[in-house]
Amino acid sequence: MWVRQAVAGNPSTPPEILARLAKDPSESVRREVAENPSSPPEALVRLAEDSDFWVYQAAARNRPSLPEALARLAGDSDQRVRQAVAGNPSLPPEILARLAEDSDTGVRKAVAGNPSIPAGTSGPAREGA
Repeated sequence: MWVRQAVAGNPSTPPEILARLAKDPSESVRREVAENPSSPPEALVRLAEDSDFWVYQAAARNRPSLPEALARLAGDSDQRVRQAVAGNPSLPPEILARLAEDSDTGVRKAVAGNPSIPAGTSGPAREGA
């Protein structure tokens, strides 16, 4: 497992290997794939639906995640997952706007810290509360 985990976390690992490791039985290997910036989008979509919280939370943070995966994760019942999504710089504007109105202060603060937030945005997200 340690070797697979190291390969899964290596940004130089070819995308086809990362896609295969995204199906690994070990949660720690899948989490490494979910955190890897070189992971192919289709692997991240799969990992965004993983049964392990830490795996799909890592997929939410990964910059190249596909909008459909981010949209699903933005509606997660766990605020920690929504916070991870809200901080993703690749987040589409419509999801960013929805999370700016989230009931959780931490999610709104993550939106406020997102480098992709439009300059003219005001309200709770811009204020960080």
